[in-house]
Amino acid sequence: MKKMKKFLSVLLAMAMVLGMSVTTFAKDITKPQEGDTDKVTITGTSIKKGEVTFKVYQLIRPIFEEGKGFTGYQWSNIYTDKTGPVEYEENGDVRDLTSTNITAWAAKADRTIQDATVTWNEAGTEASIELGVGTWMILASAADDVNVVYNPMIASVYYTQQDSMTGGTADADAAWKLTTTNAYEKSTDLGGQESKQVGTLDASGISSLAKASAEVGKNVPYVLKGLIPSYSAEYFNSASSDMSQTRTVTYKLNDSKNAGLEYNNDIKVYVGNTTTPIAETNYDITLYKNADKTETTTNYAEAAAFSVALKSSYIQTLTGASDAQRTVYVTYTAKVTDAAVSQVAENQFDVSYTRTPGQPEETTDTKTVYTYTAAINGAVVKIDEKDEALGNATFTLYETYENNTLSNPFAGTTGSTATTSVKDGNDGSVDFTGLEFGKTYYLTETKAPNGYSINNTVYSVVCNYPAGFNEKGTTKLTEYSVTVTNLSDAKDTKTVTVPYGGSATAVMNHFTIKNTKLNGLPSTGGIGTTIFTIGGCAIMIAAAGLYFSLRRRTEK
Repeated sequence: MKKMKKFLSVLLAMAMVLGMSVTTFAKDITKPQEGDTDKVTITGTSIKKGEVTFKVYQLIRPIFEEGKGFTGYQWSNIYTDKTGPVEYEENGDVRDLTSTNITAWAAKADRTIQDATVTWNEAGTEASIELGVGTWMILASAADDVNVVYNPMIASVYYTQQDSMTGGTADADAAWKLTTTNAYEKSTDLGGQESKQVGTLDASGISSLAKASAEVGKNVPYVLKGLIPSYSAEYFNSASSDMSQTRTVTYKLNDSKNAGLEYNNDIKVYVGNTTTPIAETNYDITLYKNADKTETTTNYAEAAAFSVALKSSYIQTLTGASDAQRTVYVTYTAKVTDAAVSQVAENQFDVSYTRTPGQPEETTDTKTVYTYTAAINGAVVKIDEKDEALGNATFTLYETYENNTLSNPFAGTTGSTATTSVKDGNDGSVDFTGLEFGKTYYLTETKAPNGYSINNTVYSVVCNYPAGFNEKGTTKLTEYSVTVTNLSDAKDTKTVTVPYGGSATAVMNHFTIKNTKLNGLPSTGGIGTTIFTIGGCAIMIAAAGLYFSLRRRTEK
């Protein structure tokens, strides 16, 4: 029984070391016998029904000898490399039940078996597991959509005598109690911190959130945000004396994109401080040619994805730090390409990190951000005096119109000018692509088709998101509006709906700009010049007749 006392003290000390509560409860039994069980209760702020599952592994089990009954405890070698009776240190600690060994056993355990049968309290915040006598390792795993990291737990079910013991002996007929050490989850709750936004950093974090729209060729700023777990020593300790097997952790921020964007070489990483990036020696950047990350590259312009992996040695320095001190930001910019005209530019972000000591990294849900560029294809159509499509008219788009002067020609995917056509389904549309949403541009005809007079009216053109649309790039855009206004006549205005990436022929109810032929001056609504021409001719004929009549009279 002396060893039994030691074992009890060991269990309590061990529970304190591993961060577990030491509250106990007891169940009366007649005498120890094989098959005795009791409930172990698991509590913690991150314990929620439906969000976590448990697996249990017996490290120490009871010894029952024929004719003697319960005689002590021994190692279970199913999940450990220990055999034989449990031994104790001079201070009463169980020999070899160390944090390092627990970490190693957690890594080796077959996680496909021994799912625990759990009973939840009514609130779903406290889990109970029925366990046999001995010491157990409990490993918790979060659901796929829950970003929580758990540390290994240790709990024990053990025997004590209800009556006091004297002379180092125990009364075999005395009543016994079965006592349990409950477990408390140690975890880091990521709290949905992973996110990607269009914007920049300042001293308070992500700010100056930009609209997720830009002209082709312009750069868009992005910020990736994550929360590095506060990993305990179990995640880093060596599994053996061979330091080559020192355990490490992984925390990666992963980004991928489609052809509508092109990465720039300006990635920066901030941890706990949004004004000063951390040293580049604390992380590694890997560029990939394709989104599935099967081939690497060193060229940012040709990369389809990248990963920023914080080094394990750096992550270890953050153990015990506050959430604010462990918050990580990755900033970079990407250029909008011509491909964004026909399809929405999009990029995706996720985090992969170690959840269980020695186990492969797991990945969070993907966050997607969209970036848009607009086009007015089909919104403005050139027509003649018969309201038919008119080709070969040249228009110029400007970004500035002040004091009746146009300046700063637009330089987008089509350049500053566009020429209308009536073939290939263009139907006389004035086509400019790669525009920014919400920005006012100015359109005017700069060259008329042969035989037509030029229409030098200036029109404002604005591309707008649909009403109520989230402009921060979290929803995919399928259509938008283009508003065209005659700056000489505000009543001459129209808003046209344009499908994203659609052809000009898909646009209905166009805004039209009319040209007239040079030999067909427009009527002003009066009687015109015909009557005056006829009258003039009549007077001339009458004058000629009168002249010849007077001449004949004179000759007579």
